[in-house]
Amino acid sequence: VLAVLLLVVAGALVWTVVQQRRQPVRYASVEPRPIAQRPDDKLGADEQSTIDVFSKFSRSVVHITSLETHRDRITLDVSEIPQGTGSGFVWDQQGHIITNFHVVAHGDRASVTLNDGSTYPAVIVGRAPDKDLAVLRIDAPAQKLLPLPLGQSANLKVGQKVLAIGNPFG
Repeated sequence: VLAVLLLVVAGALVWTVVQQRRQPVRYASVEPRPIAQRPDDKLGADEQSTIDVFSKFSRSVVHITSLETHRDRITLDVSEIPQGTGSGFVWDQQGHIITNFHVVAHGDRASVTLNDGSTYPAVIVGRAPDKDLAVLRIDAPAQKLLPLPLGQSANLKVGQKVLAIGNPFG
C-alpha cells in the first residue's frame, strides 16, 4: 500500500512539472517613455537651493584610492595594490584631506584626485577608527586646493537638512 501511495505522489509531481513546462512563458514588453517635466519647466525653491549648494561646494570634493605596497618575494619588485576607494574633501590649502577611516583602513598610502582631474600621492597623517575619520596630506599647489568652508555645530537645529556630496570619479 505504501509503495502504491508513493507511486501516486510521484506521478502527481511529474504531472505537475510537465503541465508547468507546457505553459507558454509570458514576457512583459516595456517601452521606455520620456519623463514628464513640469508645465512651467521651473525648479522648486528647495531643488534650486540644493543644486546651488552642490554647484558651489563640489569643487572641494576629492576622490581617494587607498593603496597598499607589496614586494614580490621572488623578483623583489614593489607594486601598489588598490585597497578601496571613496570620497573626501579639502580641509585647507596646506593639502590636508578629510575622509572616512574605512576608505583608507586597509592601505598604507593613498592617492587623491582633485575635482580638476589631477592626482597626487597622499600620506595618511591621522586616523580615528572609532570616529570613522582619517586625515591625508597631499603636496599640491595651494591654488588647486579649495577648502570646504566649515559651519558651527552650535548653530545647528534638530531637523535641518544635511547634504552629502560624493565624488563622480568613483
